[in-house]
Amino acid sequence: MTASTGPREMEALYLLLFLVFLGGARISRRSGAGSKTPPRLIRPK
Repeated sequence: MTASTGPREMEALYLLLFLVFLGGARISRRSGAGSKTPPRLIRPK
């Protein structure tokens, strides 16, 4: 990571976070239908 972050780098970071958020939402929805992943991993206390 460089000390100076340009607008393009910030956009890439937000895009990555957005994609991860979407992926997490999809996984959480699928878990409700009964998947191999336990609910504890998706919803920690």
